[in-house]
Amino acid sequence: MDEWWTYGIADFVLFTPETYFHLFELYHLDWWPIQLACLAMAVVILLCLWLKPTWGGRVIAILLAASWAWAGWAFLHLRFAPIHWVANWYAVAFFLQALLLFIYGLSRHGMEFEMGITVRAGIGMFILLGALLALPLTAHLTGREWLQAELFAMTPDATALATLGLTLLSKGRFAVWLVVIPVAWSIVTGATLWVLEAPEALILPAGAMLTIALMLTPVNRR
Repeated sequence: MDEWWTYGIADFVLFTPETYFHLFELYHLDWWPIQLACLAMAVVILLCLWLKPTWGGRVIAILLAASWAWAGWAFLHLRFAPIHWVANWYAVAFFLQALLLFIYGLSRHGMEFEMGITVRAGIGMFILLGALLALPLTAHLTGREWLQAELFAMTPDATALATLGLTLLSKGRFAVWLVVIPVAWSIVTGATLWVLEAPEALILPAGAMLTIALMLTPVNRR
């Protein structure tokens, strides 16, 4: 038996690109029309950022929590785990992220947002819109079926990327802890997609690196 350090990333990806992306197609067909509810959640989040109601931060945090819980249970546990032995552990991490967001949402101040004209806010909004609008288009742009698209609140990648963007738009020291699991997932999914030679493999790792860099920057220039 080979020693564990002789294994590469490809040794842990025991499925083909066709099998992986077909999961999304079956997943979307099984759960239609829940996608409409996910779209409504995305619209509510954008409206809360735009209109800035006093309760908007709590609503966003709770919607994010629901998104992580759903993606962890419906996709990772029910759909992905049968072909990937470690997917159930990914699901546990998603449930933990959902719990953190839920607790944060119900805390005294909830999730507060700062929409000033800053580098951090601009990139945060860019990442958020990329998750909500651009990432779902990558399936079609790379020659796959629309049913194989990544959607916010339905699939892990779009949900994690949206969370990174919203974290950059939020303020407060506790927000730092909200990026640990999304960043870890970005590394995992980036490595998986890289092995599968998917064109979008670097999207989440790039978003994670930008998020970390900006959160470590003490001053955001206007």
